[in-house]
Order: sequence, then C-alpha cells, then structure tokens
Amino acid sequence: MNSHPNWWKYTLELLWTAQKQRPTSFYLIIAMIALLLLGAPLFQWADDARSLAFIMTVYLTFFLVIICRAAVDMVDIYKANIRDHNRLFHDTFEHDGMARRLGEQVQKNQSQS
Repeated sequence: MNSHPNWWKYTLELLWTAQKQRPTSFYLIIAMIALLLLGAPLFQWADDARSLAFIMTVYLTFFLVIICRAAVDMVDIYKANIRDHNRLFHDTFEHDGMARRLGEQVQKNQSQS
C-alpha cells in the first residue's frame, strides 16, 4: 500500500501549523541554549582580559536582545488575548435573543429577592 505519502503530508502539515503558532522568542530560547552549550569553551580559551570582555559583551548583547524580544512577544500575546476576550464578549452579548433572555432572567431574579 502507498500510505506513506499521506502520512508524511499530514506530519509536515502538522509541523508547519505548530511552527506558525510559536512566538519568535521560542526560537531565541533554543538559540540561547545552543549559545550556552557551544560557547562555553570560549571562556576557557580567553587568555587575556580583552578577549574575555569581548566574549562577555557578545553574550550579554545576545541575552539583552532575547529579553527584549521576549517582552515584545509577551505584549503581543497579551494584546491577542484581550482582543479575543473582547470579541467573545461582543459575539455573545450582541445577539438580541441572548441579551433579552439575560435581561429577563435578571429581572426575574431581582423580583424574587
């Protein structure tokens, strides 16, 4: 049977969908881990203060960029969350039947109290 092409197509489609949903800071975190693992020997090779200062400057600059990008992603995720919350609220209460039924239920509860 020739079921492999459909399976690969489905797997690639899932990976592509997951990749589009990840924020940029996810990939920067992976790069940070790689930098820490691959760049650790650089500290052993730093013989003088200048090379050590250069290595530390590169590291700190990279980590600052990651922190700034993560903050931007955090704000973007927060804005998307607020936008979706407001859209859900408006979609729910814009319908005339829903608002009318809610008003009737509130009046009924107030009259019983």
